[in-house]
Amino acid sequence: METPAVFKAMNKRDNPPLTEMPEVFGNLSSLIAYLEVARNDMQTAAEEICPAVTEVMTMLKAERSCLFARMSGSGATCYALCDPGQEQDLASNLRARRPDWWVAAGRL
Repeated sequence: METPAVFKAMNKRDNPPLTEMPEVFGNLSSLIAYLEVARNDMQTAAEEICPAVTEVMTMLKAERSCLFARMSGSGATCYALCDPGQEQDLASNLRARRPDWWVAAGRL
């Protein structure tokens, strides 16, 4: 899916500004709290033109260790946040369920 196609599919472009992002997040909980009130204005359009985005988001959110999941940018990447030390298990679970997906785990 190409970014111009997602922009073209967007129905709304006059969303209110996002809350200013802090320079530093004190912990994972504060990062997630910020992300929960933020948004990706392109996600609805990306899901409409590429149902695989919806599938990825559904699978990420269904993972027991997932604390937060979101699409990044225009949909080339979706990610999940989990407690430190659980990232490899989450990635392994996804790889087992969808070996055809590219899955990477890392720490922030």
